[in-house]
Amino acid sequence: MDQWMWDLHFNLLDRELNMKSAAIYKSKYLFLIHSYSKTVAGLSIATSPFFTLDITVSASEFINAIKQAVNNSKEGLPHPKDWSLFRKSYLLSIGVKSYNDLQKNFSSCTVQYTNNNYVIIPSENKGTVNGYIDQIEKKVIIPEEVDEAIFFEGIEKAFTYCV
Repeated sequence: MDQWMWDLHFNLLDRELNMKSAAIYKSKYLFLIHSYSKTVAGLSIATSPFFTLDITVSASEFINAIKQAVNNSKEGLPHPKDWSLFRKSYLLSIGVKSYNDLQKNFSSCTVQYTNNNYVIIPSENKGTVNGYIDQIEKKVIIPEEVDEAIFFEGIEKAFTYCV
């Protein structure tokens, strides 16, 4: 498996079995959000739904997209046979031309849903060779029942830890 696939889709640190999760990418202009699902081999891969939202999106629409992505996280999907095709399909689904563009222009957080909380894990951007690395020690925990404004503030706080 090449380094890109390891960094982007095999971040299993601090992940529980059957945990639902999603990814959020942020640039100066956009948020990109998608589900993470697990293959039969236990590998986390990007899956639908895919959302591309303007950076000025309302808190309500943003939180709704995150919750939809998390809720659509699945287990036991077939393991991709052609990683090159998977990568091309993934980039097309999120509307990014190349992995280099993603790495250069977006910071990233992983969202995990566990114990009635959304755990937001910021990533350190190690560049196009080493990818995004979870910074679990900087996680932000958001209780499920908070209002949308507080949820949104928690996400924004997590992104301040992205480097």
